[in-house]
Amino acid sequence: MSGLFSAEVVREAFLRARGRCECSLLDCRGHGRSPLTLAKGDSRCSRTFFFPERAEKWVARLIDPSGPLTAENCRILCLQCARARDEEIVGQHGAKK
Repeated sequence: MSGLFSAEVVREAFLRARGRCECSLLDCRGHGRSPLTLAKGDSRCSRTFFFPERAEKWVARLIDPSGPLTAENCRILCLQCARARDEEIVGQHGAKK
């Protein structure tokens, strides 16, 4: 899915994310939890990465599939949170693994 975005859009979204996973779902099974960030009220996944680690440690995903291919509609996720979301979507549609 991340191949949909232009390089400029991905770069802009990555800079906004500051090299950190943007997942903030506390029930996310892939979520990297940090007691320090949670204590500060930050529910974001604690995993960090560098831009060249794309596809190795992180992906760019659409927020709204029917929306535009812009940085505002692009979420940066670590691979663990992205996989957990994929599994959740598959589970919601009743598909088998």
